[in-house]
Amino acid sequence: MSGDYYGRFTQDLILTDDTMRWFIDLYIPTVAQRKDWRASPLLAPSLAELPPALVILAGFDPLCAEGELYAEKLKAAGNEVTVVRYPGQLHGFLSNCKMLPKADNAIDDIAAALKPAFGG
Repeated sequence: MSGDYYGRFTQDLILTDDTMRWFIDLYIPTVAQRKDWRASPLLAPSLAELPPALVILAGFDPLCAEGELYAEKLKAAGNEVTVVRYPGQLHGFLSNCKMLPKADNAIDDIAAALKPAFGG
């Protein structure tokens, strides 16, 4: 993992550095496989000719820096990319729309991004 966010979230959040390591160990137990682009799209040899992307970033998410970098690499490869930042939100905030009003905003952003793909 990279970026200036990693190492800043060691406690008091849903997704801390320790829980991230735990999830990574579950997701890809073989350390060598973690360098495979299929495990991390940032490592893909090319990100060219991909469909439009909506990248939603939560400010208090240790994965925020990776999301920023992914959006930059998508743009550099010539793809259409929209980045929407939710500075005060935590990782997984979208799944808490009954408690977090900003989650409703993010769901609206997703719906608006998908609408053209479905003829709207």
